[in-house]
Amino acid sequence: MSFQVAVDGPAGSGKSSVSKLIAKKYGFTYLDTGAMYRACAYIRMKFPSDDDSFIKILENTDMRFEPAPEGQRMFININGSDTEITDIIRTPEVTALVGAVSAMHDVRRLMTAKQKELARKGEVIMEGRDIGTVVLPEADVKFFFTASPTERARRRQAEWKTKGVEVPLEQLENDILRRDEMDSSRTEAPLKKAEDAVELDTTGLTIDEVISIMSAEINRKRRT
Repeated sequence: MSFQVAVDGPAGSGKSSVSKLIAKKYGFTYLDTGAMYRACAYIRMKFPSDDDSFIKILENTDMRFEPAPEGQRMFININGSDTEITDIIRTPEVTALVGAVSAMHDVRRLMTAKQKELARKGEVIMEGRDIGTVVLPEADVKFFFTASPTERARRRQAEWKTKGVEVPLEQLENDILRRDEMDSSRTEAPLKKAEDAVELDTTGLTIDEVISIMSAEINRKRRT
């Protein structure tokens, strides 16, 4: 059986946390496309090269996700060498690079093809920035998450604190606004709400409240 849920939204809007819980609730496969672009940024950082050589490396890179108690582990395989990159792709260095890398035409072409292939494997919930508009335009259910920049920065700050890292709130908010501008203004697959997506402003909502809203919509679509 095929059933596709597309979840889009900017950084810190809550889409990742909730998508993982929805996947667990319904038994969907969870696919984090943002992690795939972060993997590309990590590869760019790890293997400095010109654009053409970088794209060739990506063409010969296998990416895979494995279930884990905390969500997912991510691995890349380049020329037969398997490397786990679950944590390293969340570092500030990769975060600073991912916006520019994800805006590259050939990067998006390759990742979109990989994402479409993964989505064909049963019931999935896929989250990112262009899922409902580009990757899965025919998804059964689409959601678009938003939240105030300050709220999103607070969430990011809390995430860093759990890792023992203190990051000023103002810095995080500036980073978020800069990434928003890059994502929404790029020519290739910009961040925007699909016309048929349900918009969810998660500012002030609990995770349980968001899950309840999403579940009602998913249940409605599964009955039709």
